[in-house]
Amino acid sequence: MKWRLFHIKLCCLLFVSCVGFVSCINDSGSFSDDDNVIDEHECLLTLNVSLLETRAGVGETGTASKERMHSLRVVVLSEATDKVEVNNYYYLKNDGESLYGPILISVKPDGLKSIYLIANEESAGNLVNMTGSGTTLSDFLKSVAVESDASTFKTGITEAVFTVPETSDDTNSNIPMSAVYQIETSTADGGTRKDCGTFYIVRTMTKYSFSFRNDRVSGLPVYVKSWEISNLVTDKAYLMPHFSPTAGGYYWNSTASEWVYFGADWTETGKEWKEWLAKVSDQSNIDPDNPSADENGWLTCYNIPAGAVTKKFQHIYKDGGLEIPIDGAEHDGGVIKYLPESKNEKETNPAFEGEQEYFVNVLISENGKEYKFDPVPLPNLRSLFRNTHVRVYVRFGQTMKDDVIYAKIIDWNIWGRVEGELRPEGNE
Repeated sequence: MKWRLFHIKLCCLLFVSCVGFVSCINDSGSFSDDDNVIDEHECLLTLNVSLLETRAGVGETGTASKERMHSLRVVVLSEATDKVEVNNYYYLKNDGESLYGPILISVKPDGLKSIYLIANEESAGNLVNMTGSGTTLSDFLKSVAVESDASTFKTGITEAVFTVPETSDDTNSNIPMSAVYQIETSTADGGTRKDCGTFYIVRTMTKYSFSFRNDRVSGLPVYVKSWEISNLVTDKAYLMPHFSPTAGGYYWNSTASEWVYFGADWTETGKEWKEWLAKVSDQSNIDPDNPSADENGWLTCYNIPAGAVTKKFQHIYKDGGLEIPIDGAEHDGGVIKYLPESKNEKETNPAFEGEQEYFVNVLISENGKEYKFDPVPLPNLRSLFRNTHVRVYVRFGQTMKDDVIYAKIIDWNIWGRVEGELRPEGNE
């Protein structure tokens, strides 16, 4: 089969959640307002940590357990003294959380603070660039002492690369997440409580899911033997996003064909990139048909680890394949795959600097014979930055010439049918 691009719509790129608060428990026990008497030489920071995740109001019930925060570490650095000021570990009860807080942290009001957020540290594989064989992320973070050198920690955590199991799917451990923010304090904040608002934490992985429908006139089932996507990173990931916007704060606007400063479209200049993405997601929820990624910009100015393996990723169904009966229904592909962020730049006629390209194909068995689709590009997928969910929908038409593949970026935990399609050549 030969295919060509026909049409595609994009939904949202990354996602924000709004769910209820939960209690904070860490190594030192529980916090409450009554327990905190603020010294005049200290400032009490209060913050909430939210997944950059999903449509407002969906909450934890729509998010798989491994996709939530099960533990959280907060490391605060004093840029004024170049010392580690806080290293707190929080164990989250129940089945993980999408929003965690309020967290109360006492710091010296002596200038700029860098606040590192790391969730599910236990799930990261061995760090491949740390001293010592088999060093894990938890080992590294536990070794960071208060009053130790902040620059050493910052270098280590920024360059930390962890390994990803080859069989990375929904049966494995929780997804590591990270973010870093900066908060300014001054002597005027001494003896006060400073509300930092909500900090968004970002999953280090991308997510892939498939669904299928059978409309064959033959009346026979179709068996999906395998699906594969090319040019994906499969073996390692940076813990912290290596995001370097052009000229220090720009993204590519595909519609305008120009670099635009973060927040400019929202009349909010200087917006930090995580909040900017959350704003894009909010806008897409107000107007679901708006292709927000193309309209508002793709994040392409990021790096992947040196030596990362980029290859075709394949999922093979066992026991003769996944049966897709003729019943007019969309059937879930039965598996979710999580892989590191990728960056395969398009070599031929890119629409803009840094545009990326990925290909998908499917092997099926029908009436005792096997057929494999020719690889087709995932249309309008211009970037595979972390925390992106790619949803692919394959419809087996009345005959093979009517087969179509749909694909788009969707909310992390939304399963609605995708729109737009790839059509066989010659079939209008």
